[in-house]
Amino acid sequence: MNVLYLTTVYPGHKKTGGDIGTQRYVDALMRCGAHVDLVAFLRRGDPKPSRDWEHIAEERSIETAMSGAHVLGWMLRSFASGEAYSTAKYHSRAYVNTVRRLLTSKSYSLVVLDHPSRLLWLRPILPPDVPVVANTHNIEHRLYERLRDSSGGRLGWLKRLIYAREARLVKQAEDSLGSFANEIWAVSASDGEYYAQAPGGAGLRAFETPPGDFALPDPWPAKRFDIGLIGNWSWTANRESLDWFLDAVLPHLPAALTIEIAGRGADDVAARYPRVRVQGFVRDAAEFVAEARVIAIPTLSGAGVQIKTLDSLAVGTRMVATPFAVLGIRDLPPTVRISSDPREYAQLLADTAGISDEAPDTRALQWADAMRMQYSDAIANALADLDGAAGAS
Repeated sequence: MNVLYLTTVYPGHKKTGGDIGTQRYVDALMRCGAHVDLVAFLRRGDPKPSRDWEHIAEERSIETAMSGAHVLGWMLRSFASGEAYSTAKYHSRAYVNTVRRLLTSKSYSLVVLDHPSRLLWLRPILPPDVPVVANTHNIEHRLYERLRDSSGGRLGWLKRLIYAREARLVKQAEDSLGSFANEIWAVSASDGEYYAQAPGGAGLRAFETPPGDFALPDPWPAKRFDIGLIGNWSWTANRESLDWFLDAVLPHLPAALTIEIAGRGADDVAARYPRVRVQGFVRDAAEFVAEARVIAIPTLSGAGVQIKTLDSLAVGTRMVATPFAVLGIRDLPPTVRISSDPREYAQLLADTAGISDEAPDTRALQWADAMRMQYSDAIANALADLDGAAGAS
């Protein structure tokens, strides 16, 4: 089965949760025997992939915060076309030409449109006789609604207008998926409930994103600090969560507890909070998690299943999370404790740090293995059904 997988950003470098989620879909498809051709943009400066099935449409700026003058052009295109900014920014003639070249050179049994609300402009060039899967990672318009509602400050009124427009247009795009896709794939049952109400005749499947299939540290490291936090703190939603932890939770933590933060975008924290050690980027996230007595996941907003929650759980280190951090993850192992109250959150961290074992908790490892197996089985069943439907038609 030949699968044409169309996504936004090249996922192989796994720089964000979205990248990781996409790569897990691609890996699962290939484990099930599919021959995948992946088309994506490459972030400027990133190494170019060398595998012949990974096709880079062009190298370009991606994240708004690092895109400089491109942002104005994307915004103007958004208003001129009536599309969401998050859709307009990805328009690319080079991408269209790459897809057309592949469609001409090979026959495909399935097209997967990943992050579909951002790639709807590809619809006119997709072959009408090939099944299309709209592979959603979240209900994205809800993220913009939360950003709209939380915008304040001197230019808060302008941010609220921008986010309100984005939420409305992204919702229109998401609600249109059922009108052209054969199936909509969601990352959780709760997301599936939303897409089940979308108009159109698309089928619906909800795949519970699994933890990564990564190697655990060997030998197992000694616990080096009490509380660890890891993430890409340059992303607005993540930084909001980190600031909540530092401003609301940290004052309630015993002074003797050691705290380390890993990930880009938190360089300013150490000067403001001397008791916190900031590592910055770490090459082995699993090792960092293993070195903590407890991992804090203080997520307050965002979209989709939290990849860092899943992967931290799969290392076997105990965790304290907010309700939002575990949204869409069912049947959590008993290694997770949950609270959104700052004082209680701090107490749970202190209690958990005091009881954590040096070795990984096998209950979490077994939970992760079961999640991975269920995910692979669900993808295999989906491919079999789509291939059978295509053959029958």
